[in-house]
Amino acid sequence: MIEEEDWVYILEIQKKCYGSIQNESLRVFKSKQNASPNTCFVCRDSNRVPISYLLSHPWYGNHVPSLGMEINTIESKEWLYLHDLAVSKDYAGKNVGTKMVNHLSAVAKNLSYNEIYLTSVQGSEPFWLSKGYHRTNIITACSSYQTTAVVMRRSL
Repeated sequence: MIEEEDWVYILEIQKKCYGSIQNESLRVFKSKQNASPNTCFVCRDSNRVPISYLLSHPWYGNHVPSLGMEINTIESKEWLYLHDLAVSKDYAGKNVGTKMVNHLSAVAKNLSYNEIYLTSVQGSEPFWLSKGYHRTNIITACSSYQTTAVVMRRSL
C-alpha cells in the first residue's frame, strides 16, 4: 500500500533510476494508484522508508499507455499493465525487484487477471525474461518510450 508520505520517496527513487527518460509527475503517479490501489505498492526498509515502488493498473486495447498519461476511469479491464517498477540503487541486487514482481503476480491472480504487460526500458529485458515475461508484438509501445523499449507479457 502507498501512503501519502511515501510519494516524496517514490519521486526521488524515480529521479535516480531514470536519467535518460522523462520523469513523470506526482499527479500522473497518483492517478495510477487511484485507478488501482490494490496493484500499486512500495517495499520498505527496516525504518519503514520506501526503497522500491511498483505502479500497475488495468488496461485494454492493442497499445500500452504513454508516459505521462493520467489514468482516470478505466472502462475495460482486459489485462494488467505494470507501468513502473523502480528500486533504490542502495538495494539493487538484493531481490527487492523480484519480490515486488512476485507480489504483483499473486495480487493479479487474486483479481482474476490472466496477463500482465509491461514496457521494458533501459536494457531491463533480461530481468523481465528471468521473471517469465516474453516479447510480444500483439501490443505496441507508444512513441513516448525510448526507441529501444520492448513490450513484454506474462501469462498468469
